[in-house]
Amino acid sequence: MTEPILSREQYEAAEREYGYDRDTDIAQRAFADGWEAALAVLEKVCGEPVAWAVLECVHLKPCSVTLDHEDVEGHRPEHIVPLYALTRSKP
Repeated sequence: MTEPILSREQYEAAEREYGYDRDTDIAQRAFADGWEAALAVLEKVCGEPVAWAVLECVHLKPCSVTLDHEDVEGHRPEHIVPLYALTRSKP
């Protein structure tokens, strides 16, 4: 198969029709990679998260916070944000 399935014009028309923006997608991936790196550093510095925020599905805004990890197990991983304490008080 040497012929492309879609011409470049057809591909770009499909991108416009379905709202795909290559620049936005690249920026979101870069942000996600940076976020993952920051979480890895926090895990090394702070250990386990002290709480978790759950983001709503549509706008990805925080909708709840829980101290129990079992409460977030049914949610999609990209909707869970671990929360860390940089300093912890002694019991």
